[in-house]
Amino acid sequence: MAFVLAHPIPTARRSTLLHAGRTAASRLWARRTPQQRAAAYVSRMPVAVITASLGGHPTHRRG
Repeated sequence: MAFVLAHPIPTARRSTLLHAGRTAASRLWARRTPQQRAAAYVSRMPVAVITASLGGHPTHRRG
C-alpha cells in the first residue's frame, strides 16, 4: 500500500495563490454578458424531478 503525502504550502504563499486565482476568475466572469452568466449559473443547478409532483408514476390497477 502506498501513502502519498502532500507538501504543505506556507500560509502567506497559499493566500497569495488564492487571491490570484480569485482575481483571475473574477476577470473571466466579468467578461460575460448577463445572459451568459445566467446560463452558466443555471447549468450548474441540479435537474429537478418534476414527474413525481405531477403524478407521473405508473398506476397499478388490477382489473
